[in-house]
Amino acid sequence: MPVKQVAYNSYFNDPKVFMRRFKSSTGLSPSEYRKSYNLIHLNNPHVDPQIPIPKRIADSIDYIPENGDISE
Repeated sequence: MPVKQVAYNSYFNDPKVFMRRFKSSTGLSPSEYRKSYNLIHLNNPHVDPQIPIPKRIADSIDYIPENGDISE
């Protein structure tokens, strides 16, 4: 998706505000992030461990599966 469409789908009314917030959170612009991680497929059980999970999200997750293991 184009960055503008991602911004609108993320409930930002202005794509420039989205880009500024994204860069302040990740240290990369959306385009730089896309170029850096375009070969990583996040929809598999082996998510790149170098991508940090933001603390506010990690604190809200009770269980993080490793290598596709799902608790029952």
